[in-house]
Amino acid sequence: MEYDIAVIGGGPAGYSAALKGARMGAKVVLFERENLGGVCLNAGCIPTKSYVAQAELIEKIRQNTQLGIFKEAGVFSFKKIFEQKQKVVAKLTGGIDALLRAAKVEVIRREALPKDAHTIEAGGKTYRTKKILLATGSRNFIPPIPGVDGVNVLDSTGLLAMQRLPESLVIVGAGVIGLEFACIMNAFGCEVTAVDVLPEILPNEDRETVQALFALLKQQGIKFELSCRVVRIEDVENGKRVTVEQDGELRGLGAEYVLIGVGREPDNEVAKKLGLELDQKGFVKVDAKLRTSQKDVYAAGDLIGGCLLAHSAYEEAETAVQNCLGADKTVNLNVMPRCIFTSPPYAAVGVAEQNATGETVSGKFPFGANGKAIAGGMEEGFIKWIAEKETGKLIGCSILGGEAAEMVSTALVAVNGGMTAKELAGMIFPHPTLSEGIKEAAADIMGEALHLPERK
Repeated sequence: MEYDIAVIGGGPAGYSAALKGARMGAKVVLFERENLGGVCLNAGCIPTKSYVAQAELIEKIRQNTQLGIFKEAGVFSFKKIFEQKQKVVAKLTGGIDALLRAAKVEVIRREALPKDAHTIEAGGKTYRTKKILLATGSRNFIPPIPGVDGVNVLDSTGLLAMQRLPESLVIVGAGVIGLEFACIMNAFGCEVTAVDVLPEILPNEDRETVQALFALLKQQGIKFELSCRVVRIEDVENGKRVTVEQDGELRGLGAEYVLIGVGREPDNEVAKKLGLELDQKGFVKVDAKLRTSQKDVYAAGDLIGGCLLAHSAYEEAETAVQNCLGADKTVNLNVMPRCIFTSPPYAAVGVAEQNATGETVSGKFPFGANGKAIAGGMEEGFIKWIAEKETGKLIGCSILGGEAAEMVSTALVAVNGGMTAKELAGMIFPHPTLSEGIKEAAADIMGEALHLPERK
């Protein structure tokens, strides 16, 4: 039997490509050697968000206990938190399996071994296909640090598999992965220290907003060791010692466990077997139509680099599979929302103020002036807009606090639609909502925010 498209990899890019292709009438086979849903669903976005939800609940109970609403904060069960996370993952993976079956996608739960652009072997069988779409994703990058392969040194997958809460944790890496786990584990009562070689966190995001986030994280008790290079990791009597170098001086950081969270690298073994052209970091090179260096082979998702986000993978996969079936589409990732599920959360879209070209103006509105935020105990943080000075066109937004990850979609529509600050400020937002702050921050660009003091 010959297929129209063979998709290798069942993560966000892979399963969405298979569904799209099948719904367009193509005969599709999907190869996945592990679990459907990829890292995102099994050991990334979804299980961590289950932990985030529980961490937020625990923190809310603590806050309300301080207010006297609860008599005591109570004791939570990490075992039950773990079990809930497992249930969430199982439900969603089962949902993907059902969708693929309903679309009549043939799913082969074996490792795919492509022989050429039209032939794949798996489980002792040979499969013929007109096109191959690679979506093998990425994996945790483990830096060559002495002792990194020792006991109690985990990557994010290993930490999520733990059924016991560590008493203390050193996190190597203060990027997105490191910061999210730092907030989760800190809320659960684990003593957390985050180490990074860079002098500041999230250097590509809006500096003012990130500096405010950094201050809040330190207030919560998360410790940071920045501008530090990890020299080695070794066993000590009560756990691990991480030796770091800063300004030529060595010192040790102790913890029960160490988490390695310095980023991800492409899972490119299949691409290498096919002889595809790779960039310097090992990601598969593609053109704007997601075509690789080999005819009839396309690629999408983390494998091709970029922002390594599930929502970009969905867009890439949809474009790639349509082109596999004769379309002539290019992928458009110019306006990409970014969400970091810290406590408080951070989200942004468009350009950061320090990265903008040309003259800009900004407007800001604090959640502390928003009725819904005050009523809900979410007064930390603010919404910030960046606009072109001459035209007033909105080019970037960063949100710290509130429901940042949900709210950024409104900002996305404004930036993608080329709206001006005046146009957005002139729209009616429902009251009382957190999203009113988006309108108020846009109005503040012109000095017209209703719930801020008038500028002198």
